[in-house]
Amino acid sequence: MDQPPPTKRPDRLESTRQLWSSGDYASVGDLFAEAGTSLIERVGVAGLEVLDVATGTGNTARAAVRAGAARVGSTRATIRSDSTTAASARRSS
Repeated sequence: MDQPPPTKRPDRLESTRQLWSSGDYASVGDLFAEAGTSLIERVGVAGLEVLDVATGTGNTARAAVRAGAARVGSTRATIRSDSTTAASARRSS
């Protein structure tokens, strides 16, 4: 027996679309910065390779570098784990 498709919540979908299409990614990303940092702390990434998918502003990737991740990758070229980026992230903590 086929199940009906999940019900979409147009109100939530529309508000999310408006939020992300505002173009102010830094402000939107700041809303999630604490969650990314908390996740990195709970998981414990020291010495691990980390991939931050859909990194946005890179807050979670930077938190991973500060937490001692051996290598950090992201879906944006602006966040890398080379020594310059790692040193910069550690200084900004």
